[in-house]
Amino acid sequence: FAYKGGQMQLEACTCEPTSVLWQNFCVDSAQLPTRMLTAAFMLLGLLIVWVFAFFLPAALYVAQYTETRGERPDMVYGYLFMLLVILGNQIMYTASDLLASNIGFHQEDARQSAYVIMYVSACTVNVVLDFVCLARTSYREMVNLGIRTDSGTEIRLLENWNEIFEAYAMQRDIGLRLYAYAWPSTFLIPFVLEGVLTNLVPYLFQRNLVRSKPGIVGHYAEKTMVHFAPMDLSRYGDVVLNVMLTVMIFFLPTGFLYQVLMGMFMSHIYIYIYDHWRGLRLVPA
Repeated sequence: FAYKGGQMQLEACTCEPTSVLWQNFCVDSAQLPTRMLTAAFMLLGLLIVWVFAFFLPAALYVAQYTETRGERPDMVYGYLFMLLVILGNQIMYTASDLLASNIGFHQEDARQSAYVIMYVSACTVNVVLDFVCLARTSYREMVNLGIRTDSGTEIRLLENWNEIFEAYAMQRDIGLRLYAYAWPSTFLIPFVLEGVLTNLVPYLFQRNLVRSKPGIVGHYAEKTMVHFAPMDLSRYGDVVLNVMLTVMIFFLPTGFLYQVLMGMFMSHIYIYIYDHWRGLRLVPA
């Protein structure tokens, strides 16, 4: 149609106005593939640093402890292992979000999609690298403890990794570590901490702020108590990671299957209730 002496044409909208990232329009669309590849390599480098600088030393400590004392570490190491798992997942969560934001997508939907892909991929590689390290340290522990197979052969005399992995003692140890990795370190604790640190703590801080400032009344007090918690696609990545860990337990002895399935079931009930409450009470319309 004509407008002020010129021709104008209407096109179908491809996104909501609120999802447009205007600050990223300085980035040309032709640059996005290169920037995405750079972000992927940066995330992979962070993964390698995390595994070899933090996770591997803890695993080697267990192997050396067993070699020196002839027994497994006490429950303190269990809490340390749980903390490492939680920190590793949170580091991947934050790094994926920052890298996806810096790529320069023009729409929030594209940024969220890239974030979920990067987060799930990073956590998958993280799990694989972690369990490769754990498998090697478990093998060292069993050699030091003189563990034997069901046929009476010592683990150290097995010739290839296929025989070592098929040994029941090895599978049981890996299954125990996978169970500790999944429940409650991955299935539950991060979501409980999310509710406490991102919702409860800010609410208590804002409430005490309003109480301590006599000048904050009426509409200003209401605005101060508003807690902005937008809903993003990170929960999809969390659920995919939980399901992936649950599927891995099927390749190991079934002694931990019931515990892992029940842990995932109960944690996802909590996640559903928490997200339902968050969507009604905290997510802006």
